[in-house]
Amino acid sequence: MTELTMREIQLVSLEILHTVATICEEQNFRYSLIYGTLIGAIRHHGYIPWDDDVDLLMPRPDFDKLHDLLRKGNIRPYYKLISLQMGNSFWPFAKIIDTRTYVKNEYSNVDLHLWIDIFPMDGLPDDKEESDILLSKAEPLKKWINRCSATIGKGKGFVRSIVKIPMILFLRMYTPERFGRKLDKLAHQYDFDKQEYIGGVAWSLGPNERMKKKEYLPYNDVEFCGKKFHAPACWKFYLTQIYGDYMQLPPESKRINHEFDAYIEG
Repeated sequence: MTELTMREIQLVSLEILHTVATICEEQNFRYSLIYGTLIGAIRHHGYIPWDDDVDLLMPRPDFDKLHDLLRKGNIRPYYKLISLQMGNSFWPFAKIIDTRTYVKNEYSNVDLHLWIDIFPMDGLPDDKEESDILLSKAEPLKKWINRCSATIGKGKGFVRSIVKIPMILFLRMYTPERFGRKLDKLAHQYDFDKQEYIGGVAWSLGPNERMKKKEYLPYNDVEFCGKKFHAPACWKFYLTQIYGDYMQLPPESKRINHEFDAYIEG
């Protein structure tokens, strides 16, 4: 195994992104860059320098079509679909992993290979208060899933690592799959194509996820690592809603990534 630099890690996930985006273009599946990947495209025309993965957002109907297509066979011999529906994940979204790689994370034992995340986007209630309640319900479920994936006895500080042990054990007794299925059920309440408002319910960042569908679509293209990819038409509004001044670099203490070492065969 050869250890990868940050840039080499980014190039692995970029290769997966290119492959998935090509399939989406060929099949007319709607997708967009989102979250840190979208900030990277706008602010850096590529990765945020310390970022180590790629995030895509797809309307639920297109997410389901891509999922059905990929589950029929690997798009490359060394790529693999990971999802709740496949029974090999408890996350309420999909990952495509590169099985040639290996990830070692001191704080989590869930991600074993380099990946990209593909999140479904669903409909939201027309009523703002109902929408806020729905998105707020997703927040604790998301946190519990993350805590289930933590490595027992590991944490940033001895006291913190010890304090987390009873909580992690209790949550694992409930099983992370149940939390994932609860989130998936929550996300399916409103049909994307029938609603005026939409958002990423399954892995919500809170009430500010809410967007008008007619302002989200059609897509704009943005540059990411020398190639054009889709972005929400309302990307300025969306990024400001979620992150505030997204063009301002955060202080070094908040430049967060997944904190892993990565290796590749050969």
